[in-house]
Amino acid sequence: MASVKDLVTDAQVKAMHSVVESAAGKFVCFSRLATDDIWVLGATDGCDVWRQDLDLEELDAQRDLAEVGSLDAFLAKLRSVQTLVPVICKSTRKMKNKYALSA
Repeated sequence: MASVKDLVTDAQVKAMHSVVESAAGKFVCFSRLATDDIWVLGATDGCDVWRQDLDLEELDAQRDLAEVGSLDAFLAKLRSVQTLVPVICKSTRKMKNKYALSA
């Protein structure tokens, strides 16, 4: 089976960032590869940070919750940054950001 690094690199979601405006407000969404086995999805509204560290098993669990047939299709869906905020905020713990961005 492919590694997390291979999957997110092939899907072109290894290091994304974008500003997303939704009914809930404005968010900076980002992703990064922490290690070869951990991919990080995050979002901040300038005060709070939502972050999820995903290994292959957790990534597959999120894919299953989203009712998407394959990991490739799930990652392609995430490439549309508009879907990042609900995915991140729904399944992560809320943490206070020490270095808040200005909203």
